[in-house]
Formats: sequence, C-alpha cells, structure tokens
Amino acid sequence: MKMKKLILFLGLVSLFSLNGKSQTKNVDIDSYDFSYAYRALPERPLNPIRFTYATRVTASGAVRMNVSVEDLNERINLQGQIRVYNPAQASMIVELIVGSLMVSSTEIYERKSETKDKQGNVTERFYYRIMVKYTFESSYKITKDQKPLANGNFYSKYNTHTYTSAEFSTRQAASEFWDNNRNALTSDFHQDLVLKSVASLNELISNRYGFPAKFNSWDVLKIMDEKKHDENANFRAAVGALKNELQAMTPDFPMDRDQVEPLIEYFENIPKRYADPNSKADQHIRYAAYFNLCKIYYYLDEPENVAQYANRITSNGYDAKDGAKLIKEANELKGMFINTGIRTRHFSPDDYFGDGR
Repeated sequence: MKMKKLILFLGLVSLFSLNGKSQTKNVDIDSYDFSYAYRALPERPLNPIRFTYATRVTASGAVRMNVSVEDLNERINLQGQIRVYNPAQASMIVELIVGSLMVSSTEIYERKSETKDKQGNVTERFYYRIMVKYTFESSYKITKDQKPLANGNFYSKYNTHTYTSAEFSTRQAASEFWDNNRNALTSDFHQDLVLKSVASLNELISNRYGFPAKFNSWDVLKIMDEKKHDENANFRAAVGALKNELQAMTPDFPMDRDQVEPLIEYFENIPKRYADPNSKADQHIRYAAYFNLCKIYYYLDEPENVAQYANRITSNGYDAKDGAKLIKEANELKGMFINTGIRTRHFSPDDYFGDGR
C-alpha cells in the first residue's frame, strides 16, 4: 500500500510539474536489468494439452551396479503434467535407455618444467598425468497413446568423454593411480553421465510438452540518467517500483495489475508532457516511456498493447530498431497463446486444469 501511494504521488507530481520543462538539451537513457520468473508454455503442445505420463528406465548391468534404477525413475519429471505410476493409466510413456560405459583409451602425458637458480643453473622436472577416454550411450523413447511421437522423438546419443588425472612425479605413479582406482572412477563416471542424461531428458520433455517453471530470467527496462533534468528523480523512482513488481512475479502468480496501473498512467503521460518534436531530450524520454510500457504489457501477457507502443518507438525515431524487436516479441507471444489456447505465463497447472484427466 505504501508503494502504491508513492507511485500515485509521483504521477501527480509529474503531471503538474511546470509543463515538463527541462534544464538540459539531451538526456542519457540507460538499460536497467531485472530478473523475473514465469511458466513456459509447451513448444509442441499435444491434444489434450494436459495429460498423464509414466516413466521407465532401461539400464545395462553396469549401470545397475552403480546407480539405482528406481531413483532414476523418480528423477524423470515432465513438469506441469500428471505423473502416474501405472503405465496402463498413462497417456504418455517416457523411457530412458542407458548403456554401458566403455573405456576406449588410456594414455600418460608428460610435462617438463624448467627452473633457474641464482647462478643460472637449469633444473628440469617431469610431471605425469593419465588421460582416459571413454564413451557412453544414452537414448530415450517417447510414446503417446501407445504410438511413437512424430518428429524424431527417438533420440540416441553416443558421446566420447575425457578424464584427466592430477599430476604425479613418476610415470609409474600415474599408471598405478588408474590401475588402483579404475573401478571407483568408472563408477563415478557412470553416476555423473546417467544423471546428466536424466537432466537432459527432463529439460527436453518439459520444454516440448510440459509447463516448466523458469527462474532467474533477465530483461531490461529503460531509465533516465540525467540529474539536471526535472523528470529524472520521478522517472527513476517509477522504474524502480516497476522493477519490484516484475521481480515479484512467480511461475504461479502474475504481476499485480492494480499495482502497475499507476505506473502505466505515469509512463503514458510522459510523451504528452515531453512532446517537442525538435528536442532530443524529449525524444529520448518518450522512447524510454514507450519502451517501459511495452515491457509492462508484455509481462501482463497483452501482446496487442505491446505492439501499439512498439510502433510508437519506431515513429518516435530514437532507437527505432527496438520497436521492430518488441513487435517480434509480441507476435511470438501472441502465436504462443494461439498455439496453446492459454493466455498467461503465470499459473499453477494443477489449479488451472484441475486434475487434467
């Protein structure tokens, strides 16, 4: 409530400030970073868009010796969809297939180090480390309603990896290190690669078919940086308040429109008060106001309003290319809403869909 009163106060102060007359001929406009969270919509929405899924892991004997298959099953997660443990009740089956690790080569590498004493005498020392190359295969298979999904949803990955040991003072010590620790190291390799395979699979299926929560994304607002300008303090305070509202968003909860309505009014009023077509300072301030309005409406999930103010950036002239970029973002957002039938990026799937069955 205190912040809302502050924003209203700023709007009133600016509204009645000496017709927006400034003390400078130019105004620097800077980018002002903010972080935000949202819920991504599926890149390849299925029909129905909300469904049940079950997981399955097929693992080689070597993997089973080093990793719990039950644990891997639990780790596979299609965010935002409904997990069931009976495959007969699942619309989608996600299967992870992990093979054995195969060591393809082991080589010992030598490094020579030279040092000089005060008399200029050179002392040579040699160091040795072992380099191990190994391969690991993982793949996945996704079926929907007992049929493989189209568009190449079966994927096989067979990669070569390299392990390099610490340095040893003798070649024999490097060789013995590998001989004595081979089993423990290959066990670590298995665990690391299998968990990476699960993480890669989770990212892929959630982005394609789910509603993953996204945190720590970054974007920018535009802020004045001109202490001598009459509008500087108010503009910076308004942008700071807007940043707070944007950063308060979560994947489940949108920005509070009631809180940002005074900010919309403030930024809409800026071009009316700084309307001189021959003033670069006014042109720069108008640009920053239009830009911030685009960002407000983008995060309110109103792409039509984004396009409206992006066009004003273009006609305003200063950094007109930003207008085209913002229109592209608005069109992509609009297309996403049309593609999924969902017009928000801040919601709880369980609340939005119910149980989805």
